[in-house]
Amino acid sequence: MPRTASQFKEMKDQRVASIFEAALPLFIEFGVEKITVDKICQKAKCSHGLVYHYFKDTDAIYEALIKLDNFKNLKESLLGDIKNKLALDVLTTFVNVLIDATSDKETSMFAHLILNEDGKGSFRDTLTKVLKQGQKEGEVLGGKPEDLANLFIYFFKGLYYKNMTSKKAIEVPSKDVVMYLFKKNRY
Repeated sequence: MPRTASQFKEMKDQRVASIFEAALPLFIEFGVEKITVDKICQKAKCSHGLVYHYFKDTDAIYEALIKLDNFKNLKESLLGDIKNKLALDVLTTFVNVLIDATSDKETSMFAHLILNEDGKGSFRDTLTKVLKQGQKEGEVLGGKPEDLANLFIYFFKGLYYKNMTSKKAIEVPSKDVVMYLFKKNRY
């Protein structure tokens, strides 16, 4: 009996999901530029032809990953509503969303990808501006905003990496403790 259209769609969705499942941790570990279709095929245990049937190259896989609803929703939670707010309030939102992203491995991986982005409008760029604003407002610890942004990002990337590689739940610091690291007035 021939397959139905819904069966073909289900097969496609499963194949694409297995490609994503293999590619996401590889993008995090090696970076988008250093990943090859061969590495993805090895991890997904599938043929090159299957990957090329759905995607032109690794950039197309990455572009498809960041269009997934889970990724877009997380990014929107982070960067969506920060205009005209005090820097400490924005920083609190960042900490809350990023700590919550440790709740499962997939969300940790998406958060890690967001933190890896560079350039104008990236999370790193926005965070640096927020920290600079917070210093002007007298609420954020002194120092170079770029250095503080790196500290913030590396702290969370470390949590996500630990979460992705650990077989059991990791201990996550409280949101108040993380905020304490960046506040100027610590009383």
